[in-house]
Parts: sequence; C-alpha cells; structure tokens
Amino acid sequence: AKISISSSQVYEINLPFIASDYEGPRHLNYELTRETMGNLVADVVERHGRLDIAVSNAGVWRGGWITTLGTDDWNTVMETSLGGAFNLARAATPLWREQQSGCFIAIGSVVGIVGFAGDIPYASAKAGMSGFVKALAKETGRFNVSANVVAPGPIRTELTAQVSEASWQ
Repeated sequence: AKISISSSQVYEINLPFIASDYEGPRHLNYELTRETMGNLVADVVERHGRLDIAVSNAGVWRGGWITTLGTDDWNTVMETSLGGAFNLARAATPLWREQQSGCFIAIGSVVGIVGFAGDIPYASAKAGMSGFVKALAKETGRFNVSANVVAPGPIRTELTAQVSEASWQ
C-alpha cells in the first residue's frame, strides 16, 4: 500500500498489516485552499501514479453561545471543516473521473446530527458535510466514484481536550 498523509502535524503511524511492501506513509503538509489541494493531488499522483482514496479529516472547534459567537470564529470553522473537504473533493474529482474510479471519505461528527448547545459552528459544518457528501456522491457516482461520511461520537483528541470530564460521562 502507498499512503500519503497531508497534515499540519506529523503523527507516528505504524500500519504494517496493510501490505508486505508497506514502507510507511509519506507526510505532506498542505493548507486547505483550492490551489494547494490541487498541488496535493498532483504530488500524490506523481509519487504513486494515481489517487484512489481521499479522506477529509480537517476540523477545528470554536464554540460559544449564538449571542456571543464571533463571525471570525464561525468562518474559521466553516472554511476549515467544510471548505477543506470541498477543495479536496474539487481537486480529486477530475482525476477520478478520468480513472473511472475513486473514493472520497469525509469525517463528520455525531454533533452534526444531534447538535450540542454552544457548538453551533462545528455542528453546522459537520451537518453541512453530510449534505455536501450526499450531493457529491450523486454527482460522481456515474464515474464509479463513491463519497461517504463517517460520523463518530466523541473521541479524545487535542480538539476535545477542553471538554470537561463530566461531559464525557
């Protein structure tokens, strides 16, 4: 298996079970803009000859009550979570149409399904992700390109570090 990971952080990943010739992931660092997502796709194709799967897992959290939430916080969450997925899918789709195969996976959240008080931007972005991916699947399915959302419940990460222990219960 050939894996490339675009991340603002380099994670230690050990996946030897994928294939006997697995050499570990190549870490790429790209921002989530239209231009850089195009560069990311081109870099992966140059290195591996094709792109089969793209996973959009970008997300940030900016919370607060609707009466105190700033527009900049709203825009940051939307641009990162939803804008990043849009730019990655837009960059990969022409290649997948040409290949007549591909798979887009977006990491959503149960928050986008049930909503949480004080979490309007994140809940909205993740709910929007579901609608985006449904529309993308209908648009690209005829080219043998699938699109799906995985919406896990809370996971302990740096993003959720500020969540109180009582909330985890």
